[in-house]
Amino acid sequence: VGLSGLEVLDYVYLVERMRRWSTSAYSHSMVTPFLAPDVVAVMFALTPLQKAQRSLHSALLARLAPEWADIPFVSITTGQSTATRVWDGDGLQSLCDLFDSVQEGLVPLMSRNFVETCLLGAVAGGKRQTEKTLQQFAWVALASSPTPSSLDAPAARLTYPKVQTAMAARDQKLRNARRPWTRVKRSRAGRAIARRIRSR
Repeated sequence: VGLSGLEVLDYVYLVERMRRWSTSAYSHSMVTPFLAPDVVAVMFALTPLQKAQRSLHSALLARLAPEWADIPFVSITTGQSTATRVWDGDGLQSLCDLFDSVQEGLVPLMSRNFVETCLLGAVAGGKRQTEKTLQQFAWVALASSPTPSSLDAPAARLTYPKVQTAMAARDQKLRNARRPWTRVKRSRAGRAIARRIRSR
């Protein structure tokens, strides 16, 4: 691609980072379009302003996936992402099904105990590390699945009942946290306070 000097270091970083980010480094015969020589040459030909404006990304989206073209990119400068978390909706059950059904490929490299702990911790709102771990697990599990049809195979659902138990315990804890105020409201002083609050 006609690079020389320190740009060769950038090229080596780009190639290695891209291969591992897209998991192509761990699979045979996987095509990585962003590592095509023409695409790499364009990346290095962009000016700093064009890189900051994500000109290449935006142009590719407008050409290949126009329905996504108006969706803004999220970075540290654009504030916190409002994207749906990986365990929202039925995502948690889907993650549990992946955890129970996909156990080949790169999945054994991840600690099953830690992933299960993250699944149980997600019901409490989840921390950043929990979210990152579950995202990585989902990517690795999907990439390690031999065929898409194997994901549709019925799995022995052992993990999701545990998560449901953790959800029930969380809800009970929230209900218990409200009970002291209920007892206060039943007392004479509590009823007086409640009346003042309502009047305000």
